[in-house]
Amino acid sequence: ALKSISPLVFLGFARLISTSGVDYQVHVGEYGVHWNFFFTLAAVSILTSIIRIHPKYCGIVGMLVLAGYQVWLNFGLNEYLTSDERSADIIGQNKEGVYSIFGYWGMYLIGVSLGYFLFHDLSSKGKIRSSQVVKDFGDHS
Repeated sequence: ALKSISPLVFLGFARLISTSGVDYQVHVGEYGVHWNFFFTLAAVSILTSIIRIHPKYCGIVGMLVLAGYQVWLNFGLNEYLTSDERSADIIGQNKEGVYSIFGYWGMYLIGVSLGYFLFHDLSSKGKIRSSQVVKDFGDHS
């Protein structure tokens, strides 16, 4: 997992260094002070490799993650994330990006489930169908 996310981490640091090096305006309300989407992709990949879920159940787990995240947002997380106050620690500086991992992970899991049902179920049904056709033709000749 670490080998596969290393390009994302590299790109995340490259973006961070290049935007701060040229004094490029970065909206801190989007991901935070240091965070960017490459770090989010790497974090979702790490989370997915730590918590292994069969693709058949990814949709249910993804919906539960998104529902739990929405409840958490409704019960105070949203106020924390939209406030201008930032603590000095790395999480407080990048709160928007760090906490967005759960939403992106939930959407990723739903996408995995959708892909599983579209491609795995259709291909397995196609195999059953094609073997049935061969069997039917064999009976008639």
